[in-house]
Amino acid sequence: MPNNDDAPLVEVIFEIRWGKTDNELDFNFDEEEITLFAGQFRSESKAKFPFYKKVNEQASLLSPFMVKHQFWSAESKWPCIQIGLGILTVNLDNEDYDWELFKDTCIEALSFLDNTHHLGLSELSVIGVELRYQDAYLLKKDQPDDDFVRNTTQITFDLPEGLLDSDMLSPVVKNHHMEFSVPVTDPVGVLISKLDKGLVNGEPGFIQNTVLRSVDANCPVSNIDVFSEWLEAAHAVQQHVYQKLILPTHRKAK
Repeated sequence: MPNNDDAPLVEVIFEIRWGKTDNELDFNFDEEEITLFAGQFRSESKAKFPFYKKVNEQASLLSPFMVKHQFWSAESKWPCIQIGLGILTVNLDNEDYDWELFKDTCIEALSFLDNTHHLGLSELSVIGVELRYQDAYLLKKDQPDDDFVRNTTQITFDLPEGLLDSDMLSPVVKNHHMEFSVPVTDPVGVLISKLDKGLVNGEPGFIQNTVLRSVDANCPVSNIDVFSEWLEAAHAVQQHVYQKLILPTHRKAK
């Protein structure tokens, strides 16, 4: 996304997942990752991200793809790096958003991973990489859902002729949830856009998640330079989708 004071950004997230499995349900992590990885990662990142916090402590230590450890430069000072078994994320909120800062932190986090995981980045069995933007939009007073969807996101759809003519149906269509996906050629993957009705700072609005995801054979080769190229390409796709999908007359959600 561009650095835009009027953008309704809530959070941007980079995520990488890895793991080996004999089937689609059970992922196996070796003893070294289970017992040593988090401590080694903490030692490696401590100089720049000294504030440490445990999360999801009620979950099993063997739960895959659930973040268990957070690393901050200071308490609640974004960006935040998170790790768990088979997962690393970098999170940045709207107030501190800057693309170059975010990208640099992603590369730094990948370097920590490369230096502290006993397999190293090149030997990890990466199964998915994604860049996700979450935006929030406030509804104007008494604004119908379909009016927002049509006039802010510029998405329209047609129902079959005569569908709402029946006395059994009210001629009102509520677009509480909309989702579409588009294959992406660079980076190879898929773009997923989800729009859901919800509360934005306690007021009625819509929350949009836009995800660029590369999985399995489409994952980038596991080295820092290739991941850097993937991030730039994914960011370019996100910019294009945002600029084409969202009208500049949206209200900022703060």
